[in-house]
Amino acid sequence: MFRSFSRQRNDRTGHSGDVTVQSRDAIDHFKLLTFNIEGIRGNAPYLEEILPFNDFICLQEHWLWQYEQQEATKFLKHFNYAIRSSDCNFPKVHSVRSRGNGGVMICWNSKFDSYVKTLKDGNERIIAVEINSSPKRICLINCYLPTSGYSDTAVKYQDNLDLLEIIIQKYCESHQIILVGDMNATMLLSRRNDSDRRFRSFIDKHKLGTLANMGTAPTYQHGKGSSQIDYIFSHTVDNLLELEICHQHPTNTSSHVPVVGKIKATLSLTCAKSIKPPERRRNLWKDCDIEAYQSTLSNSQIPIIERPDQIKTFIDQLNGNILAAAKIAVPSKKIRLKGPKWKASPALRQLLVKGNLIHKNWIQYGRPT
Repeated sequence: MFRSFSRQRNDRTGHSGDVTVQSRDAIDHFKLLTFNIEGIRGNAPYLEEILPFNDFICLQEHWLWQYEQQEATKFLKHFNYAIRSSDCNFPKVHSVRSRGNGGVMICWNSKFDSYVKTLKDGNERIIAVEINSSPKRICLINCYLPTSGYSDTAVKYQDNLDLLEIIIQKYCESHQIILVGDMNATMLLSRRNDSDRRFRSFIDKHKLGTLANMGTAPTYQHGKGSSQIDYIFSHTVDNLLELEICHQHPTNTSSHVPVVGKIKATLSLTCAKSIKPPERRRNLWKDCDIEAYQSTLSNSQIPIIERPDQIKTFIDQLNGNILAAAKIAVPSKKIRLKGPKWKASPALRQLLVKGNLIHKNWIQYGRPT
């Protein structure tokens, strides 16, 4: 299960309740960064440093449980995101709050909201979005592949490669594929463990490439050594205008460093258009038709909970049933009315100020009659 979060746009203006989306000039590239953050909470200061310089940011190991996903909003100023947690398939019940693990997310500057669509493909380690660019749409895939060294690593690693293959085959004809993330495998021939061999074979099979200037610089360092395991790949290498492995930064608490690239793509917003906000109404519950309300609810279908992952579906269905019953049985009235479009004259504004002052004094002296 994925979730996509958005904030209210800040680039809108309007009058009398209407909203105008401002047009922008076309751009011919965007900045993309991939980073194993090793905890979005603990590494928030460094995330704040890199946010302003990038358009799309793919994070691995955000360490948020599914019930904590909304918390990411406070770390992503002017950014929206799609997110999956390591417990997205089987949410855990926490009697004591524990530190999360794993998880992937794709973040984008809110100015690109109209271009981005979260795709349903993937799992707790793989997430993808569609970017509506030209001349070809982009399928951006962010992954955090299993770590080597465990007895079941080979099986899990191949399972995730198989899922990546399904996604790539599904979109490769209609989209430009960009694959990024922590691969827990290297393209450097100096290392040849099982995951490395599987990963290099996968990249060759699907004709994915990266720029040669990646060199041999490490993206991951730990007490026993270092390795290059974080990458940005593309079906068309010509679309990768620049690639750079970042240097370690004093505020970066992760054992990884980001990889940042400049991606060739044309994104252009059309001319401004007016959007009418939905009418706001208030339910008059005191005038509710109780019989109609109860009858509608009793005839509604409610799914049976058999597994923990069905709880959200149950709650959503129950909430939908209540809203549907209220719409039928409870009258409502408009609570947002358009005010007058005329502006007060200077003389009238002076009278309004004097009137407010007199009213304030009247209240102060006990509302004399």
